[in-house]
This record gives sequence, C-alpha cells and structure tokens, in this order.
Amino acid sequence: MKNYMYCLALIVFCTMKLHAQTVGVGEVSAIESKAGSIEAARLRILQIESELPQLEKLWQDKLQKLRSEIEQIYKDRDNLIADMKAGARCSKCNEWKSEFEKKGQNFEKHLGEVKGYAIPATTSELETARKGFSEKIAILKVQLKNLEKGDNTILKKKEQIQKLKDDNDRLCQEITLHSRNYEMILLNDSKAKHKMWSDELMASAVKTLISDDKITICKAKIPRIEKEFQNLSEEIKQKLKNDNEKLLQSKNNSISANEQKINTIQTLHESRLLQLQVQLQELEALKNGLQKELSSDSIEARLEMTGKQLVVIRDSITEIEKQTRDSIALLEAENKKLNAEIWALKTGLPNEQQKALLPLKEKRDAKKKETELLHAAAISELAENKKSFAEKTAQCQKNNDVYITEISMECTRMYAAGQKVGCPVYNSIKGTVVSNWNETATCVKAVASLAKPYSTNVFNAYCKGQDSYMSSYKSFLASLSSEDKLAVKEASNADWFELMMR
Repeated sequence: MKNYMYCLALIVFCTMKLHAQTVGVGEVSAIESKAGSIEAARLRILQIESELPQLEKLWQDKLQKLRSEIEQIYKDRDNLIADMKAGARCSKCNEWKSEFEKKGQNFEKHLGEVKGYAIPATTSELETARKGFSEKIAILKVQLKNLEKGDNTILKKKEQIQKLKDDNDRLCQEITLHSRNYEMILLNDSKAKHKMWSDELMASAVKTLISDDKITICKAKIPRIEKEFQNLSEEIKQKLKNDNEKLLQSKNNSISANEQKINTIQTLHESRLLQLQVQLQELEALKNGLQKELSSDSIEARLEMTGKQLVVIRDSITEIEKQTRDSIALLEAENKKLNAEIWALKTGLPNEQQKALLPLKEKRDAKKKETELLHAAAISELAENKKSFAEKTAQCQKNNDVYITEISMECTRMYAAGQKVGCPVYNSIKGTVVSNWNETATCVKAVASLAKPYSTNVFNAYCKGQDSYMSSYKSFLASLSSEDKLAVKEASNADWFELMMR
C-alpha cells in the first residue's frame, strides 16, 4: 500500500513538472490528495474489517465464559446451600463438603483424618451465603449485560470504520466541490485570457481596418484633388476671361472715344477752315479789287493791310491744318496702340490662363504625389498588418491549444482520481473553453473581414455589444474629414459604419 501511494505521488509530481499548469491546478491536487486519502482509508477499513472476526470470536468467548461462570456460581450456590442445610461442614476446618469435592477430596475421609464431625449451618450463615452468591451473580450479570451490548474494542473498531466511511463521504463531496471550483476558476481564467488575446487581436484587426481605410481614402482623394483642381481652374480661367473682356471693353471704349474725338476735331477743323476760307475769299476779292484801283494811296495802304491779313489767314489755315493733323495723328496712334493691345489680349488670354494655373497645377501635383506616396505606404502597411494579424491569430490559437491541453490533462487527472474512488466530478470546462474561444476568434475574424460591404451582419451573437473593443477605430473615424468619412462609409458595411460612428 505504501509503495503504491509513493508511486502514485511520484507520477503526479513528475506530470506536474513536465507540463504547464493552470491556475486551477490546486483544486486538481486537492482532488488527487483527497482521492489518495479515500483509498488509504478504504485500505484501513479493509484492514480493520479483517480484524473483526477474531475480535468477534474473542468477544463471544468472553460472553460464554461469563455465562459459564454465572452458571457455575448457580451450581456452587445450590450445592453449598444443600450442604449447609444437610450439615456437611467439617467441625475442625469449617470447610463445606462441596469445597472438598471441588478439590477432588472425599469429605468423609477428611473427617476421619482430622477426627472431626459434620455440623449444619445456621440460618444466619445460610442468608449470608445466599447474599454473597447473589451479589456475585448480580455483578457477573451486569458484566454479561454490558458485554452483550458489544465489545469495546469491536465497537471502537466499528466506530473507526464508520468514521472512515463518513470521512470518505465528506471527502467525496469535497472532491465534487473542488471539481466545481476548478470549473469556476478556469471559466473566469479562460474569460480573462480570451479577453486579453481578443484585445490583442482586436487591436491588430483595427490596425488592418485603418490601413484598409487609408487605402480607400487615398483612392477617393486623388479624384477629389483633380476635381478640386478643375473647379479652381475654371474659376481662375473664368476670372481671367472676365478681366480680359473688361479690359477689352475698356480699350474698345477708348478707341471709340478717340474716333469720336477725331470726328469732333475734323468737324471743328472743317468749320474753322470754312470760315477762314470765306474770309480768305473775301480778302482776295478785296485785294483783287484794290489792285485795280492802285492809283490811290489810300488803296495801296488798304491793299498792304489786306495782304497782311491774307498772310495771317493763310498762316492760320496752315496752323489749323497742322494742329488738326497732329491731333488726329496722336489719336490714331493711340488707337493703333489700343488695337494692338486688344489683339494681344485676345490672343494672349489662353497663355495668361495657363500661366495663372501653373501654381495651382504644381499644388495639385504635389497633393497627388503626397497622396500616392500615402497610398503606397498604406498598401505596404496593410500587408504588414495582415501578416501581423495572421501571426497573432496563429499564436493566440496556439496559446489556446496549449491552454486546452493543460485543462484536458488536469481534467483527466481529476476524472481518473474521481473514478478511482467512485466520486462524481464536473467535467465540462474543456468544452466550454473551446466553445468560448471559437466564438471569440470568430468575432475578431468577423471584425477583421466583414467590416467592408461583404455582409449585412458584422457582429455575431457572441460579439453583440463587444464594439467597445473598437474605441481606437472610432477615434480614427472621428478624426477624418467629412469627405474621408464618406469615402470610408461607401466602402464599408452600412450597419457597421453607423455603429462605429455612434
């Protein structure tokens, strides 16, 4: 028995050393220890029970001996009373005939040898003898009655057996309780482990989602940059066109004004020239008339004066013509310049527009290049995050498999210990942990793969209310511009996006 218990303890010790243990291993050890105690107690019970037959025989012998003693005392009493009544007592030694007979001696022979004679007992002696026998018989009957109730050694052995059995029943209940405690401890521990692993996986899944959304945002941003450029380009081109048209109108108005001035100058010139020509004609007519009357001094003086007037008028006509030509030439030159500027405005508008758009194009190209770089970085980041997520998923699955193996071994130990001593043990925690992890892993995978519009239901039943894992993703969405949010929404599951935006 001792060798068996030693071997059992050694096996358990080696098993514990070779394999990792869960936080509930104390309950397993307690079950194995209590099962060992039950086995030891059962062996002790067998040992005690094997001693009972001999003890029973000794007890029965004691009973028989007491009964025989009582019976013998009855006989001795009856014989003695008979002798006392018959006068069968030696006068010399005061011993009764029955006492000699017990010794195997002849009473009559004894009397002859001692020269004595037989004498009877007195009434007082009879009463004393009866009382003495009664007391002996009463004492022996009490002893017999007490002994009939059971032998103290046997009773103690049976009490010991019962106590061992009661202790075993209690230990068996405790084994069941330990197995239930083990399941409760492992359930809480597994939930904590699963939460830790799922938090780690969810953080990795969120990184994957964010990388995916960055790609979506970059893809949507490039057309927006181009559209923004086109809109601003149209605004700038239209503004330049409007400014050009206003300038053209201004220059055309200046040309029209100059042409009006030329017409005015020509009209004034013609009017003044006509007046001077009339005066000139009148003076020439006067001169011609005076030349015919040259005989008179007064006529000569008038002629000279008329000639001077003619020179003045002719000079005035020449000056007026010169001024008119110069004024018209200036205005015509200005109009020529204006027409050249109008031509330049008309033909130079596209170049001016392209020149004005050049900084905008550079800004657009810089934004597009930056977005393309971000897009490439996001693609690389997504690949890395997917790889990391896959590795973390595999590692967490491996951790859970190791954990399940530990639980399985400990459950096997508990079941074996309980079965060996016939005590019921709880044995459902392994299935519960496997089921819980499968649901947790499915939840995380759903978040990682179903956030985009491939399904109408992202969170399964187990995941319901688990969106608290997504706080970092919600923060990311909250930081986006309205245009970027719209791009992510269009590429995501509608219910999912609305849930994340709450």
